[in-house]
Amino acid sequence: SSHDDTTTTVDATWVLEKRAEAKVSIADPDGAKQDYEQALQMVRNQQQQQQQQQQQQQGPPNPSTTHQLAPDALERIASLLLYVGQLSGGQDALASYQEAVSLLERSVELRRQQQQQPSSSQQQQSPQVHTTI
Repeated sequence: SSHDDTTTTVDATWVLEKRAEAKVSIADPDGAKQDYEQALQMVRNQQQQQQQQQQQQQGPPNPSTTHQLAPDALERIASLLLYVGQLSGGQDALASYQEAVSLLERSVELRRQQQQQPSSSQQQQSPQVHTTI
């Protein structure tokens, strides 16, 4: 059932992002910002639930893996934060950009660590980081 919840969240966030894009195109930046913020909250909630499920399955939390998201998740959240930053002003915009950059830096570091770990599947396929400016 958690797969169904994940699929529903992905579908809902995709719809919110598309609706936000449409609102931007019709000059409704406030409405677009609300949609992006709602999508961001949904993604964060989903990641939090997945972490809690993993911790329950793995027993006592390991300090080195606690609060650590997969690079894809970090990049997804950063992407939404960049959109929110574009539609914000002043300190709010700066805070969104700073958090997004911090998450992207952490994602790059995690991908480097993954590349350094000896694994036949990871040696054959090196992860690619896609950035949008």
